[in-house]
Amino acid sequence: MQTRSDFELASQYQLILKEKGIEASSHYVEEVIKTIKERATFVNDFWELSSFYFVKPTTFDEKAAKKAWKEGTSEIMENIKVLLEGTEDFSQETLQENIKKWITDQEIGFGKVMQPLRLTMVGEMKGPDLFHIISSIGKKEAIKRIDFAIETLS
Repeated sequence: MQTRSDFELASQYQLILKEKGIEASSHYVEEVIKTIKERATFVNDFWELSSFYFVKPTTFDEKAAKKAWKEGTSEIMENIKVLLEGTEDFSQETLQENIKKWITDQEIGFGKVMQPLRLTMVGEMKGPDLFHIISSIGKKEAIKRIDFAIETLS
């Protein structure tokens, strides 16, 4: 698996995505492959490792939600949403810099923000770099996911 090109793996993954009724550009699928291929044994593992790049969570892992979503989390996520709305350069680097700076400025523990933010984007506590996920799905989708989590978990 590790010796095969991202292009070749993406071509195979595209077949799985098509079966699920999902259309995505080859470039996008290759970017996703780069983040997950080291965790996969077979191409069939890709969906389990990356479905959140293509479809939003409709439920949240119950154990993770109990751990990550506390009193005050909804307000924190509202603030992160405002921060995302005001971010023009939606690159992984800029998102990481802006969110980490906000956390530091607010003097909040990173876990109080990063865990619920991952939960809102993925539906559970798994996946590659969170800022890569947010950047990849885009501003509009990231904000929708935050709204859904606030509505569902509050």
